[in-house]
Amino acid sequence: MKTKKIASALSCLGLLFSVACGSSGSGSGTTGASISDIGDLPRATSAVTEAISGSLGRSIQPDFAESGKVLSEVDDSSFDSDSSMAMCLTTQGVKQSLKNMSFADMVLCYMQSSMENEANSGVTADLYDGNAHTFAVTFLNAPEGEGPGEDFVVKMQVTKSGDVITDFKMWSCTAGNQTDYINYNNGTSLSITTKSAWDDEHGTGNQVATITGELNDSLEFTSKSMVTQYVSNSVDNDGEGFGETTFDQGPDTATIASSEDGSFSSGEDTETYSNHTYAIAELLNDDAMTTIAIGDGAAKYSMSGTHGGDDYEDSGTESWNGDTTAVVDSNDFLADVTDVTLPDSITQEDAATNAAFTGDEVFDCDSTGAEEFIIDFEAESVTECNNINSVDSNYIDCWSAVQPS
Repeated sequence: MKTKKIASALSCLGLLFSVACGSSGSGSGTTGASISDIGDLPRATSAVTEAISGSLGRSIQPDFAESGKVLSEVDDSSFDSDSSMAMCLTTQGVKQSLKNMSFADMVLCYMQSSMENEANSGVTADLYDGNAHTFAVTFLNAPEGEGPGEDFVVKMQVTKSGDVITDFKMWSCTAGNQTDYINYNNGTSLSITTKSAWDDEHGTGNQVATITGELNDSLEFTSKSMVTQYVSNSVDNDGEGFGETTFDQGPDTATIASSEDGSFSSGEDTETYSNHTYAIAELLNDDAMTTIAIGDGAAKYSMSGTHGGDDYEDSGTESWNGDTTAVVDSNDFLADVTDVTLPDSITQEDAATNAAFTGDEVFDCDSTGAEEFIIDFEAESVTECNNINSVDSNYIDCWSAVQPS
């Protein structure tokens, strides 16, 4: 769909209790990384560092793109008839995938910020006793539209082995409807699952993201692989969309396999799209969601659909300049994508089934009302944490943007 509102302020809030605003710590145990406090949980969208013992630095790449396309700023106008179609499709797939993963980071950032200020935290229970605790959340002086609204309730359960957090779960409800489920498992590797649902003035939808990775002694990722799936319906343009992206992130580059399908209204026409991409691209300034950008890269792609009442179809393999978006004859990434097999589309039914709450992921919102305590969030924390969710979910219509009218 032309505009996919992946989550309202309400669902973004709830969904993000899973992973953190920052991390610190040392050592690693046989049962998992030495994460002893909720504040130590590493961010799902955080950068990947070199897997070199004792090294805290990022790797240094040759001088490729300088600025690239910043994902929190990119839209249809970022590309034109001189741009690489492969770069446009890759940017859309990465943007959608990171948006889905950033949900979990944002809400836990709210939680951590509140708990760091004991005077405002309101926590009266031992959150590390292995039991599930249910509590209410209020936002103090939050800017309009940036808080979760009224009746925001969270259930959290933290399991430890000795001093190490081995399992973290969070469920949330807004106005009597479940918005989120998160499971953070710290075993032989780190595994995070987040699910969210939204139903607001822009539309409805569900998403699921699974993240696995390895951490070093400083609780930095040394490897990370993510799979995201979503299904959404937009009231704004009678649109519907669904897709799946696999995102393997390294210290400076990412490999992305993405499929997206859907439709939306444009004037009197119904536009459709089916996009398939396999890409390798630079990730620039990926220490923050406000600055992460796509640099140089290459991709194999295919796309088809309807536009302005006419059918279209295109495919190809291209390398691009990340600063200008222009096609270039070759670069260091092109050879590795030339002979790959493009991903198939996930079905709308499978995406909806996989992203739905099932089993112990379900939180009976009707059972709330016996909250143990109330946590207050300050407005400053709301604004700071919202920056984690700064990449929007608006669909980039690459066919319209790149192809001449």
